[in-house]
Amino acid sequence: DAVDLPVSLSGTCTMMELYVRNEGFSKAYHKYDLKVIAQNGDNTYVLNQESPDNRKWEGGTAYKEKIKLDFTGVPTGKYDIKIGLFEKEKPILLALKSALKDQNGFYKITETVVGSI
Repeated sequence: DAVDLPVSLSGTCTMMELYVRNEGFSKAYHKYDLKVIAQNGDNTYVLNQESPDNRKWEGGTAYKEKIKLDFTGVPTGKYDIKIGLFEKEKPILLALKSALKDQNGFYKITETVVGSI
């Protein structure tokens, strides 16, 4: 639904707040991996090591997930921030606009400028 991403600095970590809403009738029974990436042209950086547990997202309920993003190896510049929910390598479709989805199953949720310390 929405995202809050504070200032992103190369070489540091930050906390992103992701607001999700399960529009289904029940919770998920399988755990999927939520991946967050920063992408700039052909450069892609995986930002999170841990994934929230999607099985707790009850149907019809909104949640706020805090996700630690690691910008340690991300150079300064402008990036698309994308999320994807995956079962191993298989993307799980999300109820987001199809125009936001790329060929790898990631959805663009915001843009950010990674600055320097």
